[in-house]
Amino acid sequence: MLHEYRQLSQTFEDVKAEKKCLKDKSDDLSCSQLDDSDSLKNELNVNVSQRHCSLRLVVVTVACVWITCCWQNVLRETDLGQTGGGS
Repeated sequence: MLHEYRQLSQTFEDVKAEKKCLKDKSDDLSCSQLDDSDSLKNELNVNVSQRHCSLRLVVVTVACVWITCCWQNVLRETDLGQTGGGS
């Protein structure tokens, strides 16, 4: 049990040291890195907007096809009822 405690303590200390190191690195970010980050963020936003428009176009197209099929079925049923060809 003492051995497990020492392992956990060492792991905890390693995690604390890594966290501090990462914090120090993030504090050292230069303005140019932040500008690159903003540029990437803007590019991703444009990409997401384009994909959203494409998806919207697909949804509208599918809806139009579905409505057309429904109307064709209604018209077919109406024609069958008027000509007496159903039963």
